[in-house]
Amino acid sequence: MAPQDIWRLRQAGEPQVSPTGSAIAFTVTDPDAESNRYRRRIWLACVGPDGGQPYPFTGQGSEHLPRWAPDGRRLAFVSSAPGDRRSEICVLPVAAGGERMVVCCWDGPVSDLA
Repeated sequence: MAPQDIWRLRQAGEPQVSPTGSAIAFTVTDPDAESNRYRRRIWLACVGPDGGQPYPFTGQGSEHLPRWAPDGRRLAFVSSAPGDRRSEICVLPVAAGGERMVVCCWDGPVSDLA
């Protein structure tokens, strides 16, 4: 392994199983060599024989702390712009997709979401 190989490593984390057990939300962190930082977004993986491939659920920002709504129809998460201390708590419908709804803004990092 050489130092330049670091930029090819992906990290998965923060797994959250949906209330029905049919999907898993998790984060994938990708290095961005051009901006010398890491980008983190939320991915979804359906569970079961017809689950298919995991796919990105959020954009190219810095999203983390995925949390399922009790009915499993929406996913809440924290989004923050790189270099910005402000955090947004967002909700996005899982089945329909669409625009995320910003529920609240916080002047600082959010380290837990329930």
